[in-house]
Amino acid sequence: MSLIARFSIVLLLAVGLPPPGASSAGGATRDADGAPIERVVERAFATRDLSALGEILDVLDRDDRVGALRLRARLADRMGAPGQALDLTGRAIELAPVDRRPGLLVEQAGYRARMVDGAGMLASLGIARALHDDLEQAIALEPENVDALDALIAFHRRAPGIAGGDRARARELQQRLAGLDRARALYRDARSHARRGDPGAALAALRRAIDAGPDAPREWLLQAARWADRLERPDEAVEWLEQLLDELPDDPAVLYELGRIGARHGTRLARAVEALERYLVLPKWPGDPGPEQAWMQLGLALQRCGRPDAAAEAFSRALALDPGLGQARKALAELEPDGADAAL
Repeated sequence: MSLIARFSIVLLLAVGLPPPGASSAGGATRDADGAPIERVVERAFATRDLSALGEILDVLDRDDRVGALRLRARLADRMGAPGQALDLTGRAIELAPVDRRPGLLVEQAGYRARMVDGAGMLASLGIARALHDDLEQAIALEPENVDALDALIAFHRRAPGIAGGDRARARELQQRLAGLDRARALYRDARSHARRGDPGAALAALRRAIDAGPDAPREWLLQAARWADRLERPDEAVEWLEQLLDELPDDPAVLYELGRIGARHGTRLARAVEALERYLVLPKWPGDPGPEQAWMQLGLALQRCGRPDAAAEAFSRALALDPGLGQARKALAELEPDGADAAL
């Protein structure tokens, strides 16, 4: 792997930024039914149901221009256009009062991080320095902004020195974060354990982080499920995922993980099949597992359920979408050797 590729990967992993919209950049605007717009937007993003956002943007364009630009930036980022998101966020920062700028700066740093992929070495260095400046400016404006502190800790721990990484600065910021938000500090510890290849310690720290706060972010529970899966504890993984689905039954990422883990371990197979079937009919966004992967996982779950005909159909659909999917081809050959040979 080239130096440029390694640097790009390190920088992308460096910033453990909250999802766009999780920071304190938003105002207190409410929709026509009186619900906080931020909550409506988060649900729309989680379920891929953007039908309510047109009306919300009309409200924001009238009452909160900064909020409208911010929401359009988030939409652009979700559609795989971080450069457009960056431009929109820059315009929001220019218009925003001082108390709203820290959260916007954190989000701007996140969009910069997602622009590293494909950038050359010099461009990556420029992005890293701009990203670092965004976070330092956010902290200068709001010293207790935990999103900015958390992201800057990750940057200094992971970014190479040439890009501005500084382990001593990371330790200083970690102490400050621990005094402000114990749950977030524990989550940062969990990420550190995972980076060192210890998913058991990572999951233990993450469980403490989840228990430490009243409203753990969705991403923490999803990560807990993935680490439990790595530790060969599928029942625990499924419990984390079901907890998320209680609130958002059509969350695509959670449905896919539920199906994948069930297919891998043979755990709660009927539920795994149902989850994957629901996932396949939901809209897909950039970064989601492709339908070929979902069909393959569905085939594995159906095979474990003792439904070979349905499994063969699922593997065939996966191969129709991606003829190079070796795992699906092998599974289909084991079920129907003659049919698989003919498909070759």
